[in-house]
Amino acid sequence: MAPPPPPQIPAALANIACQLPGIKRSNTTSSKTTTRTKSSSVSRPTFSTQNSTSTYASHNTSLDKVSFDSMTDDSMSYTAPAQTKQWGWAKATNINGVIHLTGLDGAQISQEKLVRQPSTDLGFRRAETGQRLAELRRLMKAEKIDYYIIPSEDAHQSEYVAASDKRREYISGFSGSSGTAIVSLNNAYLFTDSRYYIQAEREIDSNWTLFKVGMPDVKPWNEWLLNRQRNSAIGIDSRLIAHDTATALTAALKLKGMRMAYPQRNLVDQIWKDRPSKSAAPIYMHDERYTGEHALSKLRKLRNWLREYPVPAADLKYTTVTPRVASPAAQQHRPVSKPLPDLPPSRAPSRQNSRSDSVKPLSRQNSSASTQVKETAVRLIPHYSTFISSLSAIAWLLNLRGGDVPHNPLFHSYLWVGVDKATLFVDARKLSPAVKDYLRDLKVSIKEVSEVWGYLRKKEFGSGKVIIPPKTPYAVSLMLTYANYIIAPSYVDAAKAIKNETEIQGFKNAYMRDGVAMTKWFAWLEEQLRAGNSITEWEAGEMLTQFRKQGDLFMGLAYENISATGANAALPHYSPTKGLSSTIDIHTPYLNDSGGQYKDGTCDTTRTVHFGHPSDEQCEAFTLVLKGHIAIDSAIFPQGTTGKQLDVLARHALWKDGLNYLHGTGHGFGSFLSVHEGPHGFGIDVPLEPGHVITNEPGFYKEGSFGVRIESALVVTKVETKGQFGGDIWLGFDRFTCVPIQTRMVKMEMLTKEERRWLKEHNRKCRDMLAPYLEDDRRALRWIRRESTRTSPTATPAGVTVDWD
Repeated sequence: MAPPPPPQIPAALANIACQLPGIKRSNTTSSKTTTRTKSSSVSRPTFSTQNSTSTYASHNTSLDKVSFDSMTDDSMSYTAPAQTKQWGWAKATNINGVIHLTGLDGAQISQEKLVRQPSTDLGFRRAETGQRLAELRRLMKAEKIDYYIIPSEDAHQSEYVAASDKRREYISGFSGSSGTAIVSLNNAYLFTDSRYYIQAEREIDSNWTLFKVGMPDVKPWNEWLLNRQRNSAIGIDSRLIAHDTATALTAALKLKGMRMAYPQRNLVDQIWKDRPSKSAAPIYMHDERYTGEHALSKLRKLRNWLREYPVPAADLKYTTVTPRVASPAAQQHRPVSKPLPDLPPSRAPSRQNSRSDSVKPLSRQNSSASTQVKETAVRLIPHYSTFISSLSAIAWLLNLRGGDVPHNPLFHSYLWVGVDKATLFVDARKLSPAVKDYLRDLKVSIKEVSEVWGYLRKKEFGSGKVIIPPKTPYAVSLMLTYANYIIAPSYVDAAKAIKNETEIQGFKNAYMRDGVAMTKWFAWLEEQLRAGNSITEWEAGEMLTQFRKQGDLFMGLAYENISATGANAALPHYSPTKGLSSTIDIHTPYLNDSGGQYKDGTCDTTRTVHFGHPSDEQCEAFTLVLKGHIAIDSAIFPQGTTGKQLDVLARHALWKDGLNYLHGTGHGFGSFLSVHEGPHGFGIDVPLEPGHVITNEPGFYKEGSFGVRIESALVVTKVETKGQFGGDIWLGFDRFTCVPIQTRMVKMEMLTKEERRWLKEHNRKCRDMLAPYLEDDRRALRWIRRESTRTSPTATPAGVTVDWD
């Protein structure tokens, strides 16, 4: 999908002068790193009054009378002259290549009012935030807060949140998925990464100052705060900041003479008068034929992990015993303590200073002339439990799905799991009787989600410490208090990331269906544009959704369609809307990043295509991105290699020409879950393991002109190599994505022989796999057969076949 956050790139790389022949700038939005936006009128799509009917777009009268969802492939076809078809909110008749529009009542519609010309400036809407900021500052003064932080995340540290949790968007007007707003008593600041530089500039008003994190000398928000005035109070909702971030920030601020403040109520919520209501979507069971494992099995493995978790020294008590025969009475009154089972010597915790130096390690004996002394470690804490706040982790563990977050089949909840019981905190109204019975069989009790804070504060779970991941909301830590929790990486996240055989086969099936939909859609789109019909980015994306709906097990989109032409494609996270959308320009690359949610897999694919004659500049950029894509796909590496170590392969060809992209190269994704999933990814120091799934999506972006990104989904597998150095296990990738890569923008002379062979084999494999599913669509069949055979981009319209080898 839209690419992941940027990896940690040396600052020097951000200063590289990005130059291709004819390319003056790339990847950055401005030479300025901090931007003060100016109030300006919003740029809107332009409606021309010319008489030409060679292009048109949906008109703005009676927009709701005809739904785009009602359209079929036939109703969008313009292949026959004088054939009347229904388009959007009007009927279009193609007469000798001229489109005539007729209203639904049969009346002729004036062409002067309907012709919309291609626009490269989408015209994002700017929110007027002055009044909101004034109300927020009033509350800040009452709470004696000097700076108030409004993050993007919700109370589960989710990347994608429900409408009711978009607090940062409400206060700032910035709609991107990643960014942090900080409001002081006099100013307002927005911090975001390279994926959103341009979008943020267009969406925030003059009340805000934009900080482009990742640019030279621009610090992240948490580092920026350290330079504020001494004795400042920094406020935030403790539910919306992760434990590791909060503890690090608290310690750093203390050294600077500042402090953190946690108001009891979220300040933005108090001024958000028209805040959307919480979702009431039902929760449903996700069948084991898609998950490959019953929830009981997953819970059992988690509980085994809890039982075997290494015990810190602070939770052990050591006793020194001189073995001798005790009287029955003495044995009867001996305290019963459970020794730590099966703890290997290497994991034995070091003894504290309170222990004598003469005491030997766990379960070892000291010999003397007369006695043998044995040391035994005893748990002070009888057992551990864990608290889970991640929505995708809870959904995966319990094999449940919901509908509280757009495009993500998740439900708002928290889960506590002990060694013999569990409690789910959720809105019980969402649970059907069948789901309640299912949870009862899992021995999971149900409490209202509002009860979670009292449950933790009063320790209703009983004795024992609670293991929480570093990204747990800080409010959980505050409720438990320091002595009652342990910070450890999430077992569930790690287990969820390694897909089983059922899930991997499900991905293959899902990507096949998604590939069929994209192939039919590409063939349709190319035919429309070649016929001279004008189609907007939004209309193209909606039509792709219609094709996806025809596939089995389709449950919706995995994320909003990224359908971008021209300069809009230079915005990595751009997504058009019905009212604000540019017309696809055949003279510049068109980028589509989208995917379907299917019961057996979450899809994420990006292809960049050209419907005209690409320039040398565009071809060179596309080919460099393709080389990086092929390098990742073809990589073979030893076990233990991290995604961060492989990331350079995707950038190498670009770096050689002084080019770069500032987003991540790829991310993990879920099985009918979230499209972004960790803990692994390119740019992250987590070793890749067999069963990990990950996207491969290098890109290139020239601000104000065009963008290129190629994305496929991969799974990590074991591979056989000629040598097995040191007995190492060697790994590589298998590809799920089954969509051809258009060769119109490929400069073959820039590819090695191996890269040309890879491209040829990929496209032919797509043709062979998809063709049997396209027999009912001759247009798509012709398209994929043509795309699987390379033609020179400089050839005549008829095409000249080139020898791949």
